[in-house]
Amino acid sequence: MNENHYAVVVGINRYPGISDLAGPVNDAAAFYGWLVDDTAGGLPPENAWLVEASAAEVHLLEPYDAEPKRWRIDRALGLAVRKARTDIGDDPDRWDRSRLYFFVAGHGIAPYGSDAALLAADAQRGAYGSNLDIRLHVDWLRRCADFREVVVFADCCRNRVNNATPGGPVFDSCPITRGVVVPLVGYATAFSDLAYEEVDEAIPPDQRRGYFSKALMEALSGDSGAADPASGDVTAASLAAWLTQRVAALTEDKAVRQRVEMPVPSVPMLFREATGRPQHAVAIHVPPGETRGLVLIDHTRSTIEASDAVPGVAWQVALEDGVYQVVLADTEDGSVFAGSGLFEVRGEGRDVQL
Repeated sequence: MNENHYAVVVGINRYPGISDLAGPVNDAAAFYGWLVDDTAGGLPPENAWLVEASAAEVHLLEPYDAEPKRWRIDRALGLAVRKARTDIGDDPDRWDRSRLYFFVAGHGIAPYGSDAALLAADAQRGAYGSNLDIRLHVDWLRRCADFREVVVFADCCRNRVNNATPGGPVFDSCPITRGVVVPLVGYATAFSDLAYEEVDEAIPPDQRRGYFSKALMEALSGDSGAADPASGDVTAASLAAWLTQRVAALTEDKAVRQRVEMPVPSVPMLFREATGRPQHAVAIHVPPGETRGLVLIDHTRSTIEASDAVPGVAWQVALEDGVYQVVLADTEDGSVFAGSGLFEVRGEGRDVQL
């Protein structure tokens, strides 16, 4: 479980003042489902916010009444930040493992002086100011540094609208930061271009997808060639390469192929670990007299397994190759053990003496 990961997911189909879409709500639901799946994103459900119109709101005809409005996205982002600040506090280890996912799908524009912005449902021609600017929000998240990693996926158009004002954050600036934030921003399309969704009449509207989101979910689900060939992991670099190739292929029949923009950070970023790796039998022996609760964590400090220490009885676990640590359950501290509880598994099973 990635208890230090948080997410805000937005999907908007209904735009009475522009034109309706079919894919964004489906795309947001698919990404949200991946996030809270224990075998996938691994977020606790209470760490993820899904923003979309209710069943009653999708039938509203007046553009000014359309939902979700910008304030609802602000609310979800504010709640995510507040919960992270409460959960993580001043713990540097938890902060180092923290990540915010920010997924938006709907109509989009590139306001004057900016890269891209999601239009809220009440946006309309002549009133495109109801938007959420991506770059300005990423800049704010970097300054505040509530999360070490900020991952943004924006499945929306980026056509230029010079008269529109970028919708910046409503939150106050943060004068104090605690570390370098690593951002990853994936735009569905190139600057000034359109992002497409499926329009095949053979596909029911409630199953249609945006091409970028479709490729993204193929990659994250593991049913694609998005993994790094050397490690088998889906990383930021392998994901960006896959999305670029896959989205171009999916839109080859369009007047202009959709070109994904997703600059890769220099710091490695993992989205999905390889499956099917060999596991090895590991016996963990606790010191005499030790009866406290223990937790086994991996190199990302994610929990693998917990156990009560039983002197004289080995703790038997099956582990893939990698670096692991045994820590005390109440303090998350392994310094009381030999080698600080750290050990490596490489190619075969082993005995570990704490």
